[in-house]
Amino acid sequence: MMGGRHFLEEHESVDFTLYEHEIIKYEEMGRHLIFISHDKRLIGMIGLKDHFREDAVATLNELRNLGIHELIMITGD
Repeated sequence: MMGGRHFLEEHESVDFTLYEHEIIKYEEMGRHLIFISHDKRLIGMIGLKDHFREDAVATLNELRNLGIHELIMITGD
């Protein structure tokens, strides 16, 4: 099973106690963690990191120059 910590704790009874130090370390590095479990045990983690696109500011400015004044960000999070 794969999912967030809350989901795996509440719905799959996965215990994260042994991995608390590792989880904190990766969260402090700015990672968004996806957890992998099997038979109610944590067997792995995937750490994702958001990246700021270098062209984001230029793109937003270009949209404003085209007359779009209300910009809203929609993400997959």
